[in-house]
Amino acid sequence: MKPININPVTLILLLLSGLMIYLQTSVFISDNSIGHNAVSNLLPALAPFHQLGVPYRDYWDIYPPGIYIFWSLIGLLFGKNLALYKLLHMFLCGSFIGVVFSTFKKTNFSGQLKDSWPVALLFLVFMGSTLTHPQLLQNVLIASLVSVLGIRILLSNTATWIQYGLAGFLLLFSGMIKDPFIFGFLVPITLALANKNWKQLSWTLAGGLLALAVNFCFLEHFNILGNYLEILNFKRSLTPTHLALLYLSPNRYLGYMADLFSYLFFAWPLLISLIIAGIVASTLTKKPELKFTKNEKISVLFFFFTFIGFDLQHRSWGPYTLQMLAPLCLILNAMYGIFARRFGKRILFGAVIFCLIPAIPVIQHIPINTVVSPSKFLEEIEKPWATPTQFPGEIAAILKTDPRILHLYGWGSPLFYFVNDLKPFNRFFIVHPNIMADAQQAEWIESFKNELPKVVIYGDGPGADMDVQRFEAGTIQLGRILKECYHSVEGYFVLNHPRCEGFDKHPEKYIASKYLRRTNPL
Repeated sequence: MKPININPVTLILLLLSGLMIYLQTSVFISDNSIGHNAVSNLLPALAPFHQLGVPYRDYWDIYPPGIYIFWSLIGLLFGKNLALYKLLHMFLCGSFIGVVFSTFKKTNFSGQLKDSWPVALLFLVFMGSTLTHPQLLQNVLIASLVSVLGIRILLSNTATWIQYGLAGFLLLFSGMIKDPFIFGFLVPITLALANKNWKQLSWTLAGGLLALAVNFCFLEHFNILGNYLEILNFKRSLTPTHLALLYLSPNRYLGYMADLFSYLFFAWPLLISLIIAGIVASTLTKKPELKFTKNEKISVLFFFFTFIGFDLQHRSWGPYTLQMLAPLCLILNAMYGIFARRFGKRILFGAVIFCLIPAIPVIQHIPINTVVSPSKFLEEIEKPWATPTQFPGEIAAILKTDPRILHLYGWGSPLFYFVNDLKPFNRFFIVHPNIMADAQQAEWIESFKNELPKVVIYGDGPGADMDVQRFEAGTIQLGRILKECYHSVEGYFVLNHPRCEGFDKHPEKYIASKYLRRTNPL
């Protein structure tokens, strides 16, 4: 048996990968829950299996069905074993790093990871940072892994029509996990059209149709296709009508690029200048060593198509930057390869400056000061979920006959419903103005006209992340209704009578004027 020879540079990168995963996971290892983003997806995904409703119809959310398919499978396998979810986070991070490193090998000039070490090091700095990982198991991490896996399949030396079909499936399915990733599906389509290979195009489209079919079957199984179409209509109202016109202005497009780079790096003019210089040089020169290879073209397409979806979010901070991390590093690796073929080893010093200077502002977000010992890590990873609430006798009796409760306000509500196996009073299990447009706020108010919740948990603590007083002044003054029509039981609010006389007779005193004459828009 031949010994395995690993280049020292490659070995260092692999060890750093493990260290970065350990550092950013150790920040959350003592938590008694996964991130609110993951819980918000896990709760509706598992609700049908606990007779607590179904996504979209009973849980208003703007995510596509692919994320619920993922969490349904994971939730049924893991149950409420929190340690498995923390290990899953580490596995997804490790898989993401492994796939990205594999793409580096396919897009650099030598086919070896060691020759992409400046870009790989930049990538690892971001992977170890809480800037891009502020919580466990973000859906953007899941979508990023699926998306870059699709690109990796396209980077094979002889990509067959089967690989185009699989890449099409993965790239479109990543958009079914998180919408902005859907533009990655245009990469294999563009390549097939450029190659005038209709077989590749047909199989790419077939892969995409299969991804849509899987999501369609999920929606049909729970009879929620119409409810999801309502979500699509809501999201359409938030998207520019003339999407194609958004990038026709070069100045405007470069402005969007500048915004992205200025957030990620303080040295964005250097990066943009080098990228543009490389593109111009490779386009104008006739020297073969400066031309784009096939895999470098894929990297460029992946970057620009992903950037379209990224920019449409209008959110270029925190975990949202993770969407652009792999495309950005791939295009940097491609540009490094272009210059390396032209200038050889002389490019090395410039590459270090090129790739490591941008990492300086991010290094401060690597949680070195909060790292725990391995023994503490293993001890804390077995920590159980947050303890279910011990309700007072009167509250427990009410919930036994009607397992619905209204928990206000903000991002902490899903965890409460999840650990207690309770159903939200209405489908707005997260009440926050950022995810409730005018139509949803009208529906929210209408639900109280029809019926008042029997039990309410009311507060505006850290999980609210909103101006509660302003929100209620513009919608419905629930705080006032609680004072007049509920009594307190150990911090809970319990409805005195089935109806609230003051609210029924004079709704204008409680509801914002613009919603008074409306009926349920749905």
